[in-house]
Amino acid sequence: MTPPNGVSRSLENVNLNSRNFDKFMKRAIKNKSYIEVISLIHNTIELYLMYSFRVYLIYKGLLQERDNSSEYLKRIKLMTGTDTGKSLIQWNDLCFMSGAINENDYDSIREFNKGRNSVMHRLLIEETIDYTAVKEIARNGMELQMKFSPIITSDLEKQRLLSAFDNPDLITEEELNPSR
Repeated sequence: MTPPNGVSRSLENVNLNSRNFDKFMKRAIKNKSYIEVISLIHNTIELYLMYSFRVYLIYKGLLQERDNSSEYLKRIKLMTGTDTGKSLIQWNDLCFMSGAINENDYDSIREFNKGRNSVMHRLLIEETIDYTAVKEIARNGMELQMKFSPIITSDLEKQRLLSAFDNPDLITEEELNPSR
């Protein structure tokens, strides 16, 4: 199945195979760059929602797998009445209204995005920020992101990543730069 146009372009620009994504996340976590972690998580959840919505449309017979992105965008406009799907919240709304995600996931994504926006807003207007709260938002987002991830599928892998998040000093240089 071909991802939507925006997803295809994003995946072409950044090789998001599991090794690279794992490396990006681990480096950000090791450096305790929780704002970077939040941004990575935000962007990947948005990509997953775009993809989930396309899969849903194909499953319901509203879009053919071979349809190009213009058909996909026409379908979005027909369903919503606007050119939507330009932000995490819009994709979240589309997926929830169509039944592609459940209410708990919908609420969790909204809560994560609210926390992310709060962090970004505080960074713009305040000189100090509570990094404990930022780390909590990042961890909650990471759990949510792993739930939707087509890359991270095993419970063992999820536990390994959460353990690395909780104990960033235990991430080794070998994990950051695995031998090919």
